[in-house]
Amino acid sequence: MGKFPTWLVFIATLTAMMTLKLASPQALVKGFGNVGVLTVASLFPVAAGMYSTGAISLLCQRVIGQPKTATSANLRILPPVAIARAFLNNTPMVAMMIPVVRDLKRQTGLAAPTLFMGLSFASILGGNMTLIGGAVNLIVAGMIVDAINSGELRGMKPVAIFDLAWVGLPAAVAGLLYLIFVAPRLLREIKSRETTVPTGRRYLSAFKVQSDSNLDGKTLQEVGFVSPVGFELLSIRREGGKVASTPEKKLRGGDVLAFTASADSLLGLWAMIGLVPAYGTAMKSARHQHQLVEVVVSPNASAVGRRISELPLPGNSYEMMLVGVSRDGLAPEQSLGDLRVAAGDAAVLEVNDSFFYENRRETDFAMTKPLEGYKVKRVDKAITAILITIGMIALTAAGVVSMLNAALLATFAMLIAGCLTSEEAWSSLQWETLVVLGAALGLESAVTASGLSETAAKLCAVLGGSSPRIALGVLFVLTILMTNIISNAATAAFMFPVALSMSQMLGVSFKPLAMIIMVAASCAFINPAGFQTNLMVQKDGGYTRLEILPEWECH
Repeated sequence: MGKFPTWLVFIATLTAMMTLKLASPQALVKGFGNVGVLTVASLFPVAAGMYSTGAISLLCQRVIGQPKTATSANLRILPPVAIARAFLNNTPMVAMMIPVVRDLKRQTGLAAPTLFMGLSFASILGGNMTLIGGAVNLIVAGMIVDAINSGELRGMKPVAIFDLAWVGLPAAVAGLLYLIFVAPRLLREIKSRETTVPTGRRYLSAFKVQSDSNLDGKTLQEVGFVSPVGFELLSIRREGGKVASTPEKKLRGGDVLAFTASADSLLGLWAMIGLVPAYGTAMKSARHQHQLVEVVVSPNASAVGRRISELPLPGNSYEMMLVGVSRDGLAPEQSLGDLRVAAGDAAVLEVNDSFFYENRRETDFAMTKPLEGYKVKRVDKAITAILITIGMIALTAAGVVSMLNAALLATFAMLIAGCLTSEEAWSSLQWETLVVLGAALGLESAVTASGLSETAAKLCAVLGGSSPRIALGVLFVLTILMTNIISNAATAAFMFPVALSMSQMLGVSFKPLAMIIMVAASCAFINPAGFQTNLMVQKDGGYTRLEILPEWECH
């Protein structure tokens, strides 16, 4: 897998099965038209709308705050992550939470293992509480729909959005209690290898607090500006004068905050909801359409020798805002407004597309380098995105429309409301994931057509005897073992026909077996590589396989 991407391995496997005629070509590619796969694809833009508007970030800031202890941090972070994960895709959820947890760890000094590992596990547990909580859930639900339509499951209804909660909710509660109160005791000897000493270029910056924003009225302690790592609050200017920077000092709209910051922390401050650069020109375009560029001031620049507070000069054609300035790799010592521009100064600017046209002759800037991957959240649409997502869930829960229909309606509502653009919606689609899911479903056809599912079902029946409960236990254990060896989608595709044969042999309802497959296929706690989010948190948590494996096994 290290040499070839996962999606290519799955396509190669599908090709081999087609060549060996283990199933018909139509059956092997049916996964790409499966309702579950299409639903997963439709949910990606909905999640993108929630993230691009800052809806999740705003909710996190209100819920998490600045906890004092590891237990308090786990209590504030893990349950909300599990709840949110029940309705949103896990990869962007964990990707969004990693920097939140990283900053919190730096500011409070809390142990990384109890936070990062818990973040991954809580997202996995939360995904088992609803039908839309995980791709595997939707895949199994899609196979159930196909089996109902083909007559294999007569009398069974499609899985509803909250059917899985009967199994997933108690499991999530038990797992969260373990993560909050037991796991920290087991992991307290593990030390993070992440350095806490910022290195590289330092910048001087100034940001203004937006009125009526989430920062307006919060204390410096509450927003994490008291003892941060990577940046330092130098001063607060309010109505022309300085005010004391005490932990209990409340920020007000219009306050100008001066910072020195490393490059990474500077970009984090710029993206922080509620802060805008204090110096710059008026910009006609909306901030969520802007991007960052790193520039070096040219000796021929008209601004050389001028104070930053004197800019822009008459006749200036640029639309830009100053995010930070560095001189000789260090943050200048005077205030940003009094700093005189010098040739060779490095600066980070917030610009729109017109900047690149105005700078085409490179008269003012000798070097221009776009900084990719950083965007300001469109917070004015956050409430709209939340309401659209709630509406999608309500329509599905009430049985008005199918999950696929509700997700498509929510996607178009996000586009019409301006929560995301068509380009953002398209780029949100995780094509590799969708290819893996579609190809994995082709495995189910080969497993069934080759008779392997019937053989495996007979083996499970021997192990479980005539007891449906013991059969459920056998199915659960086998699915967990398999999902820690191969992907969860492939595991679900393999075990689905096995469970179907088991239900027919035992003469019991297939629904409990389907629920067990959904939950067990996501329980990749034994192998760190068994679930993508486990690998995502491994670096920030400072884990090695030898350190992390005992905890995965304990869970």
